[in-house]
Amino acid sequence: MNGEFFTTTFPWLLPLAQFYLAVFLVLLFAVTINALEGREWNKQKMALAAWQFDDAYFKVVLQQNPHLTEADIIEAFELLRQYFYVCWKDDTKSLAVPSQLVDKCWLVFMQDSRKYMQFCDAVFGYYLQRR
Repeated sequence: MNGEFFTTTFPWLLPLAQFYLAVFLVLLFAVTINALEGREWNKQKMALAAWQFDDAYFKVVLQQNPHLTEADIIEAFELLRQYFYVCWKDDTKSLAVPSQLVDKCWLVFMQDSRKYMQFCDAVFGYYLQRR
């Protein structure tokens, strides 16, 4: 097939050819941007999963809550990680903290401001404020 066949068989498509080319280029651009954002999201998700909370945080929360076990505190910090994941997925930024204990864990983490800012930058790309 050559270009002449197309122009003689489908002459009504010629005026729309530039439009279809523009639509194709816009769609290609959108798919490319989406793929690049997906890569960034995966990087952030992996940073959240791999983040190690400092042992000092566990000790502070345990001292504040002597009725709890170390396992309870470890679980609370994992719930904080899950809360951060939900915050990361939610665009409204209006989620309530699931419990007072998780909120205490978050507060202790935030008190180490340098580490907390590193965490926020790696996971969210912005500073996540406590509600």
